[in-house]
Amino acid sequence: MAKYRAYQIAFDEQSKANVNQDFAWTYFQKETTPYFENAVMLKLVNAGSHKQADYFAVLSHKFFEDTLNSELKQITKEQIENSLGDTDVVSFFGFKRSNFEVFQHAEKVHKGIAECYRELFRLLGKTYNPLEQMRFVVYRNAFFAKNEVYERYVKEMLEPCIILMNDKKNHVLWQAIWKDSRYPYQESRFQKHEGLREKFVHDMGVPYYPFHTFILERMFSYWLNLNPEITCKHI
Repeated sequence: MAKYRAYQIAFDEQSKANVNQDFAWTYFQKETTPYFENAVMLKLVNAGSHKQADYFAVLSHKFFEDTLNSELKQITKEQIENSLGDTDVVSFFGFKRSNFEVFQHAEKVHKGIAECYRELFRLLGKTYNPLEQMRFVVYRNAFFAKNEVYERYVKEMLEPCIILMNDKKNHVLWQAIWKDSRYPYQESRFQKHEGLREKFVHDMGVPYYPFHTFILERMFSYWLNLNPEITCKHI
């Protein structure tokens, strides 16, 4: 069996209790950033944590609760472990046979995100095509990748995006990404985690989910389009 290292992110005692200690290390994110798990992915790769095993992943504390396999059953630790070894990337959205145009679909869910993508792609020197078909769709960063592939994605795509999004000099992008993303589950998350809205205001300065993390979670699928030699599978 291939060796793997997974982290699940927690931000309070309630989320910490969701982490499967037999499966993942706990990464306690004290301060909320608009990048959510993407910031942790970058930090851990820059620290070399991904090199401790063959496969690497940074996942939500709700990973097992939220993730279904191709049979529409909750994913298990054993299924994940048995899936590693024969491809570069393993993800958990095999049951989603539609929405391969992830950028177009994103605008339906998060009105205004297209403006963010247009400006981000311009700054990256790439062409934004909202109708681009993704060969392999990943959401929520719910994937394992071989450590060298994970590092490539972070250094080639994720980090450059975060640098651009952090720069206030990119005025058009900055203004667009800090708007309310209209995250459909926002209110239920705030109700479930007492004090979370106030934590957002304290840490980020806004009482809602801005666009940052929803932009970035679709960039892995786009990066895979740019690198067709990388092998992938869903379970």
